[in-house]
Order: sequence, then C-alpha cells, then structure tokens
Amino acid sequence: MYRLGKLFHLAAKVLGSEHLASQWFKLPEISFGGATPLDYADTEIGAREIERLLRRTAQGVYS
Repeated sequence: MYRLGKLFHLAAKVLGSEHLASQWFKLPEISFGGATPLDYADTEIGAREIERLLRRTAQGVYS
C-alpha cells in the first residue's frame, strides 16, 4: 500500500493532478508491454520501473 501511495504521489506531481494520475495508472502503457502501471506496481521491480518512467517524463524524456 505504501509503495502504491508513493507512486501515486509522484505521478500526480509529474502529471499535474491526482485525477490525471488516477487515469494514467489505469491506461495500458507501451513501456510496460501494454500492461497498466497499476498492474506493474504489484512488485518492487515494477514499482521501480514506474518510478523511472515518471522521473524521465518529468525531465522531458519521452521514450
């Protein structure tokens, strides 16, 4: 639960609102092979990948 909360807070900060973060967690992500960020957040490794993606997005790296 803590892990998901931490990721949600970061997503809201990067995306600009809690509403956008909530939507983003439910959408398939190409970077995750079509899985949703919410699916990926189930494991520590997946959570690190989400965090890495969000930090790259915050820095303007969209790959």
